[in-house]
Amino acid sequence: MQPASLPLKLALASTAAAGVTLSLVDQAIAASLFVGSFNTNSVLEFDAQTGAFIDTVVEPGSGGLQGPVGLTFSPEDNNLYVVSLLTEDTPPGQVLQYDGRSGAFIQPFTSAVPPLIFPQDLAFGSDGSLFVANTGLDTIAQYDGQTGAFIGNLFPADSSACDAPFSITADEDAVLYFSCTFTNNVQRYDLTTGQVALLGSASSENAAPGGLSLGPDGALYVANFAANTIDRYDLETGTVEVFIDEVESPVQPVFAPNGDLYVSSNPTQKIGEPVPGKVLRYDGQTGSLIDDEFIPSLAGGLDGAGWIAFADEEAAQTPEPGVLLGLLMLGISGVAYRRHRQSD
Repeated sequence: MQPASLPLKLALASTAAAGVTLSLVDQAIAASLFVGSFNTNSVLEFDAQTGAFIDTVVEPGSGGLQGPVGLTFSPEDNNLYVVSLLTEDTPPGQVLQYDGRSGAFIQPFTSAVPPLIFPQDLAFGSDGSLFVANTGLDTIAQYDGQTGAFIGNLFPADSSACDAPFSITADEDAVLYFSCTFTNNVQRYDLTTGQVALLGSASSENAAPGGLSLGPDGALYVANFAANTIDRYDLETGTVEVFIDEVESPVQPVFAPNGDLYVSSNPTQKIGEPVPGKVLRYDGQTGSLIDDEFIPSLAGGLDGAGWIAFADEEAAQTPEPGVLLGLLMLGISGVAYRRHRQSD
């Protein structure tokens, strides 16, 4: 198979990565979804249980954000890291860092050398490194997760090993999984041994596998943008089967803490045509549709649906210092009141 041209990769990026990125904070604490709005260059907050719009967290264009795609929260500082696909600087593509609570811009996190060419997704590994799918250069870039310093590429850039790496995720056993859109498969990388291996090919030809996510059952779920399906990859047996059929242009599947499966849908008839998109919700065990429009098109100004990512649950459950102080004072007041009642 011949590697796809850079313009074609950009066209696919503009369509399949039309940028909703959804972050689900623990329902008992915040019950919020942080959604990247690709066409408005912003990040929006929605209620995770109802889908109702709450607020604009990252203002349009903050920090030079242009075309937000993959986002994730750091397990170390709970800051928000967003891939800016269409940064106006040369080369295009950058990872930007924001305050995970206020959405305030902090800094560009990755350096311009070596370049990120139309990057799509990112994930923190078990070793603390940040990995970025450098789609335009056909490789996965590794950075220091605290400083943003470039460490290296997992395999040579512009190689035929993975044509257009699109989405990436990591497990707790030092293994990365990434989709290769134009080679129509999913591969794995062992951080301990440095070995790259084929996990499996998509369930149909020219499926354009994109966003992927590990499920609570230990399997890998992959959205096939061109085939309108979501595949389930069994990591033990290597079998691949269709889990959900007839999902219009799915971009990213992600499981909620309760096991429900959220899927962003970005239907379009023309490559590069701006579309609002939406977020759907399915039963994570059966694949049955729960909500066809959990977050409907244009809700809260949402314009562009693509990426979905969960916030780090432990970090999300850590209250602000002021909240901790308030809880402490409330507890002390309660004890004092109880003792006062007992002395009466």
